[in-house]
Amino acid sequence: MRKVIFSLVLLGSSAFAQIGGWSDVKKIEAGKNIFSKNCAVCHGKKAEGKVGFPALKGKGHVGHHSPAKLLAQITNGGGGMPAFKSKLTKQERESVLIYLHSIWSKKVKHHYDKKFNIKG
Repeated sequence: MRKVIFSLVLLGSSAFAQIGGWSDVKKIEAGKNIFSKNCAVCHGKKAEGKVGFPALKGKGHVGHHSPAKLLAQITNGGGGMPAFKSKLTKQERESVLIYLHSIWSKKVKHHYDKKFNIKG
């Protein structure tokens, strides 16, 4: 069972990495707008976090999770976070993740991109 789940996580991470667009200005701007309307109330205007809600600036736990896991969290919610599967399209959810990636420091991005095989 663990092998199957691990394989699905790797498959999801690889599939997301193939989507590209990590530096696409239009996707970043769209993600910023979507984040502002749907996520900032809990995670802060600049993703700095608030009491009871994690920062999403790449430090801490968010920078350690694969794109597939982060996308699953946005899609399905959990741990107090609402699900956005029925509120945002897949493309919109991906744009939020691309936006968050864009605000991370160069050092964090470099480590994350290398760890999860992310290419522009």
